[in-house]
Amino acid sequence: AAAAETFRALLADVPQYPGADNAQYQLAWCHKLLGDETQATKAFEELAKAYPKSSRVPEAEYHIADAAYAGKDYRKAAPLYYTSLQKAGRSPLAEKAGHKLAWCYYHQGDYERAKQTFHFQQANYPDGPLAADAAFMEAECLFKQDKFAEALAAYEKLGKLSSPDFQALALLHAGQAAGQLK
Repeated sequence: AAAAETFRALLADVPQYPGADNAQYQLAWCHKLLGDETQATKAFEELAKAYPKSSRVPEAEYHIADAAYAGKDYRKAAPLYYTSLQKAGRSPLAEKAGHKLAWCYYHQGDYERAKQTFHFQQANYPDGPLAADAAFMEAECLFKQDKFAEALAAYEKLGKLSSPDFQALALLHAGQAAGQLK
């Protein structure tokens, strides 16, 4: 809380401070660490608005998108994740933004775009920590579109997934896809 107040005062008292974008970023993280997501989101929004050329903007947009995602506002979150993905280059942040973008499409019932985005993520980050889950979700998207032969092939290629729930769902849906194909 004291650090947040210090950053807030610095930004107010020295508007032309050379590291203002970093101070705004640190202020946002102070709020996050205090558990105040509303104030953190506002601080990240201010960072993106006031310092659009800052190297901190891709992460700020990711956190703004996360706040919308947490509120189930996937239409608002999707373009922010996309922008974060584009600005983040080939980084772990870009992989996370792409993964959440795909989930936004999935939650909106746009399974084809979700599948394409999960595929993009796997192709660009094949060794990333979210690659296996993206492969699973690509199979899920095929299953949701009643593309049972493609879904079954995708399920059969899966390795270890991040959660037992995903593992169980993969087995269940692979079995259901096989049943549909007789």
